[in-house]
Amino acid sequence: MASAMEAKSLEFYAEFRLKIEHPNHILGQVLSFLEKIREIKETGNDEELKEFYSDFLSQNQKQGCLYGLLDAAYDLRIKSLWELMSKVVADMVTGKTNKEISKIFKLENDITPEEMGHRRNEVWEFK
Repeated sequence: MASAMEAKSLEFYAEFRLKIEHPNHILGQVLSFLEKIREIKETGNDEELKEFYSDFLSQNQKQGCLYGLLDAAYDLRIKSLWELMSKVVADMVTGKTNKEISKIFKLENDITPEEMGHRRNEVWEFK
């Protein structure tokens, strides 16, 4: 059932040529993901599916495509890819400190020490 819905998402995209802000290589990866998933699900081989997921993630992690794939999966409503990519991101941050997470996602702390002190005081004001 999920594969049929995913196929419909792609058909919808192809038919109406939605203007989605994703590079062609990301959309190509999404298409290849869906084609391979369909092939594997037809055989019913769960072990092959797990191996494909692992290979797909490894290949795309090396290419730096994970966040692009996550965005595309969300925009195109492809549940299996969204869940897979979400799990990868969750695994990336599990057990990490705030500083490590900021480094992973390349986030800058733009709050000055003065602002941070003010915010800490505000929290205590509500108690």
